[in-house]
Amino acid sequence: MRSLFAIKGRPILAVGDKGAIIESLDKGETWQEIPLTQRLNLRSVVSSEGDNAIIAVGEFGRFVFSKDAGKNWQISWVGQIQNLFSIALC
Repeated sequence: MRSLFAIKGRPILAVGDKGAIIESLDKGETWQEIPLTQRLNLRSVVSSEGDNAIIAVGEFGRFVFSKDAGKNWQISWVGQIQNLFSIALC
């Protein structure tokens, strides 16, 4: 895994290579894989505190996002081919 994100009271999320996304609902005691159809190498993940949005960024300017806490995912592209290594929400 390459990045981990946690907010108090929310699942812990981690991302890595080949589309790996895992979450823990019990403070890291156990982990469940979130299936993703895209096999992107993901570098960073963030979740918004106010809603159920999750965004993970990775190679070739692509990112995956979920509006429903990871139940459904979409892939998008920022319009450039450089790898994305970090993301933050303000």
